[in-house]
Amino acid sequence: MNKNRILVAAVASIVVVGFSTPHASAQGTAAPKSEALDEIIVTARKVEERLLDVPLTITAYTSAAIESAGVIGLKDLAISTPGLFTSSALGSRSSDRIAIRGISAVAGTSGFAGIFVDGVYVPSSFAQGIEVSNIERIEVLKGPQSALFGRATLSGAINYVTRRPSDQWEGKASASVGEYSHYEFSGLVSGPISDTLALIGSARTYGRESPYVNQLTGLKDVGGQSSRNGTLGLRWRPNDDFEAYARILYGKDDDESAAVYHQNSLANNCLPQLVPMSTTSTFPTYYCGEVVPNV
Repeated sequence: MNKNRILVAAVASIVVVGFSTPHASAQGTAAPKSEALDEIIVTARKVEERLLDVPLTITAYTSAAIESAGVIGLKDLAISTPGLFTSSALGSRSSDRIAIRGISAVAGTSGFAGIFVDGVYVPSSFAQGIEVSNIERIEVLKGPQSALFGRATLSGAINYVTRRPSDQWEGKASASVGEYSHYEFSGLVSGPISDTLALIGSARTYGRESPYVNQLTGLKDVGGQSSRNGTLGLRWRPNDDFEAYARILYGKDDDESAAVYHQNSLANNCLPQLVPMSTTSTFPTYYCGEVVPNV
């Protein structure tokens, strides 16, 4: 199944500061100065506000926290966020089930948990391929958010805030490999190209071969995944009173057929329904959990 997705958006982002570290004297006693948390600024209500002043339940991650927690996708984010859960629906990334505070649809978001990139709504299938190397902050808003983000946010919203081009040249790259020919490479570069223009560019490529053997063809052509993502942004600041920013995000997923579609229905273990013409006997109509590889 091929999916090509292009997203164009304008964004206003700011730097988020982490927590301060308590200071102690050489004798091990606390220094005689007040301890306070550094301000964390979020844009959950479309304006810059201190996290403590926002009357919402929000879990916010800075780019440093994203990197230290090893977050590379929505499932990793769910592991680190209280009240946020994901599960594989039908064994496909495009239909992952997202739940916030225990409220979810049978598959995907379907009006319950909205996913946004700089305030622009994207389907849940796009979220699994979002490139986190160019993410400045992730805000997980819990509870209904329809007043600010529109429909599809009955249980909450997840807002990815991408970073702006930097005033000095900088860059980073990462790579990982694993079993089943898994690989993932990403990189980012950002900096000024003139006194008024600044550029940011990033790219990611990901792939994993199937852990399953198609019993009909004898090939590993079931359950494989691959993704290609890219970002290009340009900021124009002719003076201190005006700034314009444009960015293009590109993503493409190419996933093979999910293994659960090729599994015998006798393995179903969820959603029992009554057998026709019976008032007591039931049979499961749905499969829950990961399909066991048959290698």
